Amino acid sequence: MFERYEVLQFWSSSDICPDQCGETFVAFASALAREGLDYQRLECGDQRRIGALLWTVLSPSEVRDTPASSNDNGNSLVLLLQYGSASFLFAGDLQSASEEEIWQIVLPRGPIAALLPHHAMDECVSERFLQWAHPELVVVSSDANDPDPGVISTLQEKSLRHFATFRDGTICIFTDGCTFSERTER
Repeated sequence: MFERYEVLQFWSSSDICPDQCGETFVAFASALAREGLDYQRLECGDQRRIGALLWTVLSPSEVRDTPASSNDNGNSLVLLLQYGSASFLFAGDLQSASEEEIWQIVLPRGPIAALLPHHAMDECVSERFLQWAHPELVVVSSDANDPDPGVISTLQEKSLRHFATFRDGTICIFTDGCTFSERTER
């Protein structure tokens, strides 16, 4: 990642004991240290302005205590990026069990592009989540085995403009602050 992109900051939830199992986490932590980047622990409600962009942390409102060997997805950050009247919702690895805390949040008016939670797996994308986010455009980031066929069918039934990395390749979404346009590359 650091060879391909210029990483300026690393944000993490306030979970002080993230799932640190496995070689991937150890390699990632080592790469952060080599680059001189520290974790910036963010909490629900925190905001970061970068030029005309406003990032807001929507979840988690509190860190869920999970055994070190269990899945830590419920502590994943859910972020809203606003530019003009357009917003991007990054749902991270939000689980259905954790969704309830975000339903009370009123999203800004204007078009929303949403990256569905946890590779669009059924237990992570509820009907209520789609009603709450009311996205104009949806992205599924997964290989062909991950997204639940029922989730993809729901997107089609709702006539939601959607793209999936397993089908469409790289998905680039652009906004002028009012509308979205997209380009895909295989």
